[in-house]
Amino acid sequence: MSSKKNLFDANVEHVGFLSPSDIKLLVCYILKSIGKPIEKDIVISSITTHELANYYTVCEAITSLISLGNIEEYENLLSITAKGSEAAGQLEISLPYSVREKVIYATMDTLLNIKSKNENNVKVEKTDNGYLVSTTINDGDIKLFSLCVYAPDSMQADFIKEKFLRNIKNIYMANIEMLF
Repeated sequence: MSSKKNLFDANVEHVGFLSPSDIKLLVCYILKSIGKPIEKDIVISSITTHELANYYTVCEAITSLISLGNIEEYENLLSITAKGSEAAGQLEISLPYSVREKVIYATMDTLLNIKSKNENNVKVEKTDNGYLVSTTINDGDIKLFSLCVYAPDSMQADFIKEKFLRNIKNIYMANIEMLF
């Protein structure tokens, strides 16, 4: 396996799964495994995150799959058709387990991050001497946890905000663990 990178592969390591048909299969496999329509960016991110293909290759595969009738796009949501599901079911065994596992893990991680952003509140508030970044973890209407952290500038405040959103479960669990 070569780790050589160049302009033509957009700095994606050669991992042996870059054929257009493999990328199409990955897209169908993701949509079939998730089982519901998901945003196009999530599908793209799930494949590019683990350097299985570059952004442009994935976009080309999605466009091709739409034109072939294997997937549908509606308001930036992708869903698999019966034709695409059948193809993915027949061909998914041709993809190595480690590739399937990486892609599904990345997709689920992305979906959890989106859910976390929608359910948990993070605010950045400017003060006289910096910023306060506050997060609140809710379970429905119940406020479970709240935390406020000082940041000296907006860049650090934005960094803290993203860390809150990405690690909210771990932050909550670590604090609860320290209390008990």
